[in-house]
Amino acid sequence: MRNPGAMERVFIPRKVELVADAKSRLQKIGAQSFNPRETAYVETAVSLPETCIGKATVTEQIPARVTIEAQMETAGLLVLADRWDKGWRATLDGKEVSILIANHALRGVVIPSGAHRVVFRYQPASFTWGLRVAGVAAFIVICWFIAVWVRRPGQRA
Repeated sequence: MRNPGAMERVFIPRKVELVADAKSRLQKIGAQSFNPRETAYVETAVSLPETCIGKATVTEQIPARVTIEAQMETAGLLVLADRWDKGWRATLDGKEVSILIANHALRGVVIPSGAHRVVFRYQPASFTWGLRVAGVAAFIVICWFIAVWVRRPGQRA
């Protein structure tokens, strides 16, 4: 069964509007007339044409990475219908780009006209810090084993 009214996972809204106030943004999103295919509300200013035209499809997805291919007639905002989190990073054709909060909770990336590849990767700071701490701990344990081995020369086999 397919629901023709269901939103796509990734889409390009025709218009992008700045609504910096969270309460106003939520009211606009909650309005009966709100159509996310037509309008996306962002909390930071973007420079885009009055009407954005393009298509995008998810080509690969795993829990920590989503790859999207986009074909844009004009510049626009690519919106991925996944929750925004500060741990997500995005690249546009291999170059890091900023992720905007679209429609109060979703991820958005501004892309120029033409064919592009956008990759979202989840790389939270806590994971990086955890790797660093684990590396330091492993280094300390290795140093301790070396120190113990050097101090016991008579017991080597």
